[in-house]
Amino acid sequence: MRNPALAEPARTRRLADTERVVVLGAVAALFSAFLLLQLSYLFGNTPVVRGSGVTFSEYARQGFAELTTVATLCTILLVALDHWAAPGPRERWARVAAVVVVVELEVLLISALRRLWLYESAYGFTTLRLYAHVYMVAAALFLGLLGWGLSRGLRSGWLARRAAAIAAVAMTILVYWNHEAWIVGQNVGRFVRTGQLDTAYLIWSLSPNAAPALVRTMPQLPPALADSVRDGLRQRYGGTAGGGQCRWFEWNRGRERAVAALRTAGIVRGDVQLHARDCVVRPPGSE
Repeated sequence: MRNPALAEPARTRRLADTERVVVLGAVAALFSAFLLLQLSYLFGNTPVVRGSGVTFSEYARQGFAELTTVATLCTILLVALDHWAAPGPRERWARVAAVVVVVELEVLLISALRRLWLYESAYGFTTLRLYAHVYMVAAALFLGLLGWGLSRGLRSGWLARRAAAIAAVAMTILVYWNHEAWIVGQNVGRFVRTGQLDTAYLIWSLSPNAAPALVRTMPQLPPALADSVRDGLRQRYGGTAGGGQCRWFEWNRGRERAVAALRTAGIVRGDVQLHARDCVVRPPGSE
């Protein structure tokens, strides 16, 4: 006898437009209720409220964790529902509900970005906090493309290619932009407003790419603090050199700028070792 299972091709399970409207409508309604109930927490300044027990660090990290978790789960849900969609008379409402969910994600992202900005206003910029900013901007662009794609219907590979392009552009910017010099400028500007500056972080935790910016900003600092920065730079870069002389293929533009800035300012006059395991840049004419 003929097997019926072999006679008919296997059918892929599809979700009708009504099912998608119910699922996406429920998610959008739940998300809306959460945003309304948590409005003062999401867009307030909880750490400064006496007795809240929440620090700026916890406030920012909670926002980052909420954004990452919810954005990831919602993206998976939205893409899966679109992939297995069976178009019907309520298709328009299903797409509207999907876009509403994306808009609500963007609102959560704005909240997380604001929390991070409050954290930086209180304690200054670091590379890790700046990378979180870049991540959130990239996530905002990705969610915008996701909403655009869902409103018109996602095509196979369309979203993945654009997500990869966003990631590549973000990495390229971080590689070629001297963001550590920007961090120095932002923190010194904050010092002018608040009188607070973490010189130990700027001197010892940032790479030599930050050295020229530190040298340029020293005139903006009080004499005692400027002398402290000068002494710190001398201790880091003008100590006893333990590495060999830099060879031609070890050259890079950042090292050249750092060495030039340190010598021009008279902070280091002899050998310059930019890292404990790095090669040594010797003065011109020395052997």
